Amino acid sequence: MKRLPAFALALMAVSPCLAHKDRIFTLGKDGQVIGLPPQYSPASLHIGFSRSDPRGVSITHIELKVADNTVVVPVCVTGLLLTRSHKDVRVTGTTTPHYLAVEFFDPGREGADFRPGYSLHFDLSTARMRSMHIDVLRDGGKSIQTIPVDFTARCTAAELATFAADAPPAR
Repeated sequence: MKRLPAFALALMAVSPCLAHKDRIFTLGKDGQVIGLPPQYSPASLHIGFSRSDPRGVSITHIELKVADNTVVVPVCVTGLLLTRSHKDVRVTGTTTPHYLAVEFFDPGREGADFRPGYSLHFDLSTARMRSMHIDVLRDGGKSIQTIPVDFTARCTAAELATFAADAPPAR
C-alpha cells in the first residue's frame, strides 16, 4: 500500500513537466495567429520584408499584437534576421508557461530536418520580448545548436523600453 502514495506523489511532481509542450500555431494570410486561448486573442504578427533596404536588412519591422498589447521590434534586433518571406517563419508556443516563439529561418534548407535561424520569444501576457536565440548547424547539417543572443547589448535603453520584458528604464 505504501507504493500507491509514492506513485501518486511522483506523478504530481512530473505533471507540470508534461503540461509544458510546445505547439505550432497557424499564421493566417492576414497575420492572425490562430489557436491561442481566448485571453490572448485576438493576436497578430505583421512582418515587413524588404528587398532593397539601404541598411541591408531583410526584415524592416516586426509587430506583434496580443489581446490589448502591441510591440514593435526595432531594427537592432530585426537587422540580424536573414529571413526573406513568410514561408520561412514559424510560430510556436505554449500556454504553460505563457509564451510565443517566432522562428525566422535563414534562406535555403527548406524541408531539411534542421534549419538555422533566429527565434524570438515573447511573453503572451504582455507581448514583450523575453529572449532571443540563434540556431546554428553542426555536424555538417546533421544537428543544430541553440545559442542565446544578448539582444540587450545591440539595442539602446530607449529601444529596449519599447519592446523588451524587464528592460531597464530609458534615460
